[in-house]
Amino acid sequence: MGNGGGGIRTPDRVLKPYNGLANRRLQPLGHPSRGVNYPHSSCKEQARVTLSPMPHQRFTLVSLCALALTSGCAGPDGAARSPFPLWGQLRVGMPIDALEQFFLRQDNIPWGSCDTLSSGIRRCSRYLGFPQGDFEALADSTGRVVRMRLDISDRNGGDLIFDEQLSVMEKHWFKVKGMRVDDGGVSDAHPVGTVVFSTARGRWTAAVTFDGHTCYGAPRACPARVEFTDHRAGIDSVP
Repeated sequence: MGNGGGGIRTPDRVLKPYNGLANRRLQPLGHPSRGVNYPHSSCKEQARVTLSPMPHQRFTLVSLCALALTSGCAGPDGAARSPFPLWGQLRVGMPIDALEQFFLRQDNIPWGSCDTLSSGIRRCSRYLGFPQGDFEALADSTGRVVRMRLDISDRNGGDLIFDEQLSVMEKHWFKVKGMRVDDGGVSDAHPVGTVVFSTARGRWTAAVTFDGHTCYGAPRACPARVEFTDHRAGIDSVP
């Protein structure tokens, strides 16, 4: 546990010692994060470049739009799955059956419970041994995961290890094109609140909540909840 330095963990933890949120100036949601490369050409310009080698073909507006989407013009907000993964594999947008298979491969334990809400949303949950806590997933009527939530109750060292893993995940989140982040007022002096990572148009988010408790054996604050959401799914009001 020698890595347990002081200050709230930030995404550059693996490169240098933590100094709380001062290590990275978290941009508000209205401003794009630094270090992200943006295309200078518009989607129409990219489509024209793509179409130019094939002047003999006629393209309808529908096919042009489809080609633009294929070329990546839609960006992360238009993708079928969230660009913010948990453990590199679990993403909002994946089938809930595939999510369960992931956990079965880890500990051979299925969902503890699954029920259908009045809105038709399916809610499945189970207990995790690492980090110790409750994991919950919401899926729409097609079985597509629209929210994942991990409430961490571990205070015996698993919280610190997961926090280190989360720092690596966040380094990848910061590379998402157009990514924005709201620090929610969280700081070393006030380690309470929620830091929200968001795609440019706000469809996908990854939210890390701090409740003020410190990591096991370390003086820095550890997250109490990590939540991933597809805000186009209309489940923001689901508790």
